[in-house]
Amino acid sequence: MDIGTLYFFCVNPIKLMLESRVVDVLDHPEHVKAILRLGKKYRADALFKEILVKLERICPVSLSKLNLGFYKKYGSSGLQFMKVLLDVDALYHLPGLFYNLYDENLTEIQKLGLSPVIQAKLYRGLHLLTPEYAIFVSKTIVSYKVARGECCPRRWRTLQARLCKEAITSVFNLDRVRPMEAAGSIQTVFRNCHGCSSYLNERISDFRKDLFARLPEIFDLGESWKELKKITCTFPL
Repeated sequence: MDIGTLYFFCVNPIKLMLESRVVDVLDHPEHVKAILRLGKKYRADALFKEILVKLERICPVSLSKLNLGFYKKYGSSGLQFMKVLLDVDALYHLPGLFYNLYDENLTEIQKLGLSPVIQAKLYRGLHLLTPEYAIFVSKTIVSYKVARGECCPRRWRTLQARLCKEAITSVFNLDRVRPMEAAGSIQTVFRNCHGCSSYLNERISDFRKDLFARLPEIFDLGESWKELKKITCTFPL
């Protein structure tokens, strides 16, 4: 047990246990880190999982939690929990955290003391995310004539010009665009045309679900969310 964990556990254990249930994880990050380490080491299953649930606001484990947009409020604050999540094998919370770092300044990562392997997984995954939005735009916009029979041609042309510009600037890192959020931002373009709106929104939904499902694999953390959840919730004998 490291000195920090020992201190938090021995100096005031009652306060530590109570705070794990009532405080915001970002208000007391050192307490959270200590609780995670203690929960894993001493198999305090309920306590360990309760803290992980609190961390889901900055480490989304489902598309619905990502949709809540916590990253806009918390940004790269999840960085301070990355090392402890790795230390306690909470891999289930890492794909969402890694994704939330997509458009953040990553210079602080160098200060965390992460292994070269983990840094490589993170940077490689962020690189693989870069063309995803451009691919979505290409598939959705290029195929619209066949699918919609030239319905709303002027709006489609306007949308095509805008999205292609966004996709190109994103690919060349001129203005990094978060792929799932960028796709979701165009859902109301055809609000007055049910056919085009349904066509576009279905493809946006499919794209977001597919990309979120692939995050564990993109960051080389596991083959699926299910696999990572099993690892995270399994305590050593």
